[in-house]
Amino acid sequence: MRALAEIEAAEATLDSGRRAPTGRLRVSVPVLFGRHCAAPVLLELARKHPQLQLDITFTDRVVDLVEENVDLAVRIAPLATRASLIARRLGTFGALVCASPDYLAARGTPEAIADLDAHDTIIYARQSPVASWFFLDANGEREQAQIRSRLRLDDLEAIADAAVAGAGAGAGVTWLPCWLATAHLRDGRLVELPLGKRRFGFDVYAVWPQTRHLPSRVRVAVDDLAARIPEVIATAELPVSAL
Repeated sequence: MRALAEIEAAEATLDSGRRAPTGRLRVSVPVLFGRHCAAPVLLELARKHPQLQLDITFTDRVVDLVEENVDLAVRIAPLATRASLIARRLGTFGALVCASPDYLAARGTPEAIADLDAHDTIIYARQSPVASWFFLDANGEREQAQIRSRLRLDDLEAIADAAVAGAGAGAGVTWLPCWLATAHLRDGRLVELPLGKRRFGFDVYAVWPQTRHLPSRVRVAVDDLAARIPEVIATAELPVSAL
């Protein structure tokens, strides 16, 4: 076992000195954030480095990187890591409350969180009929609102589609990550509802197993994600008036 460890360490040292990453890179990403934000960066990385083999797994399950032989994961806060893992923050994206113009025309526009009690809401929930939406108060502190709804889905894209459908489809007000809502805000299919609050931000991290010698394929992937993810989500962080 000691000899094998020494061989692996030597190979990792040589690998870290190479200019171009090689070998197989196994990455786990959240389903929708991975599809919309992380995968384009990783696919561009693979295009730039022909000797790099890329395996991307899309799952919202918290993968055990060590047990499942995964080199790198992209995770969204709250972040809970083991001592055997290293994390690097990649950026922050906001979440906003929105509804379709048709829905607002039919039901009125809520001005505060308390007004949501008189509106239909669409929540992301797998079991409970109650969900938590987070905001920042005037002091920048996190504020949590409990939202009850008869309409709950466990897929954010389906929630966005339902919100866009408007009042005629029995939809309503929802809370979406900016990177998913922005395109709908731009073309007028959704309208942001500030509710007197600021957007709450979620941190995004790259996480990988702690090792004495980090393979160049992991190092390059982390560096690319750290450089590009803020660019990918930056447009979604613009105020609605600037979209």
